[in-house]
This record gives sequence, structure tokens and C-alpha cells, in this order.
Amino acid sequence: MSRIIRSRKAVLASIVALPLVAGGFMLQSRVVRGSQALLDQVLQLVNERYVDTLDTGQLYEKAARGLVKELNDPYSELLAPKELKAFTTNTGGHYGGIGMQIEPQQNQIVISKVFPNTPAEAAGVREGDRIIQIDTIRVVNWTTQQAQDLLMGTPGTKVTVKFARPGVANPIEVHFTRAQIHVPAVEDLTARQREILQLVAEGYSAKEIASQLKTSHRTVEFHKAKIMEQLHLRSTTDLVKFAMVHGLVTGL
Repeated sequence: MSRIIRSRKAVLASIVALPLVAGGFMLQSRVVRGSQALLDQVLQLVNERYVDTLDTGQLYEKAARGLVKELNDPYSELLAPKELKAFTTNTGGHYGGIGMQIEPQQNQIVISKVFPNTPAEAAGVREGDRIIQIDTIRVVNWTTQQAQDLLMGTPGTKVTVKFARPGVANPIEVHFTRAQIHVPAVEDLTARQREILQLVAEGYSAKEIASQLKTSHRTVEFHKAKIMEQLHLRSTTDLVKFAMVHGLVTGL
């Protein structure tokens, strides 16, 4: 089951389940027959004539991603089950790994955050370091999910990572022993922070939140920044996703 995540302004669209049916996704709502026929014809032509083989499930997922992308809504995103699991793990809970947050930058995997009291911090990994190799596998044009699949593992197991660092000529090779990593979660927030997080995720502006909570606009922005720093979130979109996958906002 994939999920579409979206914040609310006029209406909270939130998390919509697309159940798997016959290897694909079926939207449980009425659609115009002509439009549905057009989509079916396009999918059939792609399936028959596309050079690389794609199963029905992949075709429907690509169509769903294209549809969500064309909404041009920064708070709408379709998450496949594996992506949802990774996001949930990385934004609240425990996992076996080396304790660093990664993100894609110009087709490279870059360290965006090093968690305290972790193997990554102990080894001197820095924000801005680029992962160029994991064990014996070169990292070229990878997604963050591909890198996470190799970096995460059972605590006590080994993994070797080579980094490229700006201003350093030679790669830096580090031999890690994976450890249990704690990621700050909802429980680490104060009651006021949880309240502001929920309102932000529901689409209210800082001015509206300040009015509702009888506080200043500056105070709301301060708390929002602290929440994002504490939870290691990079954007308001990540904040909205965090609120939804952790049950702070209920979908329609």
C-alpha cells in the first residue's frame, strides 16, 4: 500500500491509501469512463511497446507519481511502502546504523546531519561529506534508499564507508561498527511544540497559529525552527509528513 501525504489549507487531504489490486493501484472512487479508458489505452501501449519490461504494478505506480507531481503542490507526495518505512524510521524511533542523515545532492549522496553519540560522530564524519563507496560497492547516481539499505543493519555488524570531503584530496575510509541509533520522536517534544507541529501540519500559517495560541508570530517561528532542528527535519514538507505518519494529524 502506497500513501499520498498532503497538508490541509482549505481541507486536509492527508494520507490516502491506494490498495494493490491485480498488481497495480486502484483508486476507490468514481472516474469518468472516457478518462479511465484513455489512461488504460496509454498504459496498454506503454506496456506493449516500451523497450524495457515493466510489470503492471510499476506502470500504475509511475502513473500515480506523475499524477501527484502534476498537482504542483509542495505538500503532496506519494510514498511507497519502503519509502514510508524509511521515513518513519529516520524521524522517530530506533534503528541499527551509524548515525547520520543523508540526502541526494546533484546525483551524489551527501551527509546532511551527524547525530550525537553515534559511530558517525565518533569517526569524525562531517556534514557535507559525500559517500563514494559502501563496502566494495561504488556509490554512483544512487537514491538515499539504496544507500540506507546498505548502511543500516543489525547493531554490532560491520560496514566500511569511503567519503569524499571538500578540500581533502584523498578519500577517507572509515570502518564502522553499527550501533543502536535513537532518533528524536514526538515523545521528545514539549506539549506546546506538539501543538504547534500539529497546527503547522494542518496548514495554518504562523500568524494564524499565533492568534489561536495567543502568542507572538516570532514565538511560533522560533518553536517551529526548534522542532525542525530537534527532529532533524529539513523542510516544512518533512514536518508535515512527520506529523502525519506519527499520527498527529488524522486524514480524511
